[in-house]
Amino acid sequence: MIASIMAVLRALMPGRPCCRPALGAVRLRCLRAPSCKALHIRALADWLEWQLRQVRGRIRELEIKEQQEQQRREQAHAALRWKIQPQRSSSMALVHRRDCALYPVEGGFLNREEAVIALAEPDIEACQICKPETGLVDG
Repeated sequence: MIASIMAVLRALMPGRPCCRPALGAVRLRCLRAPSCKALHIRALADWLEWQLRQVRGRIRELEIKEQQEQQRREQAHAALRWKIQPQRSSSMALVHRRDCALYPVEGGFLNREEAVIALAEPDIEACQICKPETGLVDG
């Protein structure tokens, strides 16, 4: 662990005489000098800050992935719900998928069983755009 930290320190300050690869005794003498010790500690702090930025970036990536997965689950759940557009004077009542844009209404959704019953009724048709019957086929 200490060897890897020293390698990072050497890479961070290659031009400094105290950071060149040297024998352990020479390095110890170098680290005893207050100015050189401060440089090494500052380099170590920079490296640790870099590591922290990497970890925070990874956390952000995972949170975004989690949000996207949650949205996919919600969309999949929305596809398993249906709604009925009431009959109008010139048209039949229609069954839509929850996510159909032709009849944007929130609330009053049907479950699978209710949607099957509704489609069996003679005065209710399936929407020709979202085709809700495809989600009701037994598989």
